[in-house]
Amino acid sequence: VSSLRKAEKMALDKLQTLEAENGRGQAADDVSDGVVEEKEVAGEEEEEQQEEEADNLPHLEGPAPAANFTKPKPNLNPETLKSLTPPDYCFTAVNGEKAFPTVGKMKSPPSDKVAQRIAKLLLQERPCWIFTKKCALDPNSKDLKGRPYFTKYAKGGKDPIENWIQNLPDMGPGALGTCAIVGTADNLVGKKWGKQIDAHDFVVRFNTVLKGYGDDVGSRVDGLWTKDGYATKDTASISPKKYHMIPKVVPPNCGKLKGKPVMAYGPAINDWRPVAKEVYDIYKKEKKITRGTPTGGLARQMSMVESGLCTRVDIY
Repeated sequence: VSSLRKAEKMALDKLQTLEAENGRGQAADDVSDGVVEEKEVAGEEEEEQQEEEADNLPHLEGPAPAANFTKPKPNLNPETLKSLTPPDYCFTAVNGEKAFPTVGKMKSPPSDKVAQRIAKLLLQERPCWIFTKKCALDPNSKDLKGRPYFTKYAKGGKDPIENWIQNLPDMGPGALGTCAIVGTADNLVGKKWGKQIDAHDFVVRFNTVLKGYGDDVGSRVDGLWTKDGYATKDTASISPKKYHMIPKVVPPNCGKLKGKPVMAYGPAINDWRPVAKEVYDIYKKEKKITRGTPTGGLARQMSMVESGLCTRVDIY
């Protein structure tokens, strides 16, 4: 899974190129609809340097860094948007084993027009997915009521961030290295992917039974997503090596949870939820779907993919 952490200008340039190729000449109209919008650059050298670093993260081609890896640019070609074929490097696991990413066509793809609408929504910038020190100190980090976002987690909603900022993770782009997200589906049983999963720098999974399934799903737990419905006496002893991820109840002042630090959502989650709803609504309307709900857990995955904390994300 390749992250779509792209600068908006890059998305804009690609869109304009595509429109020119298609002879529609409506790039300006598409830009003016507010979905893809070019922001003014503040011009501060520090911000420019941070953006450049974020766009030049190292990537892996198998077990070692690939110096010649070129990060794919956003591709709004209708046929590409309908394809589930991932980049070539996804066919080699981080430990060098052969990998088997999903390949094929969508069973019921959206029309070209709808596919591009969805792609442009997903290409919007959503900074600050994880509540880090940098995010906490950003004056633009606000909650839905316009209050400083840290008040969401502050003790009593008032404790100044300066009193507990040391509790927050201090990390930037690529800090987690290669990441594996391990789901709970039983189709992992028998796949023997345990070694390649555990070969990642950071493995995040749910609090599900691991004993007896190590060959298939691995045993490494760097980050832990906890769901109450999965809690049993067999999972009670599972503890993350590094972080409790997006806990349902974040301790006051983002304090430790069962002796381990937490990673909590940043304000990007508030930007993501209406986008996710709009994406689903657009697709359901076109396909005349009136029943059912989308699968859960997508926000957790997006927080790993879009945050830029991982150089590579593999979802199992």
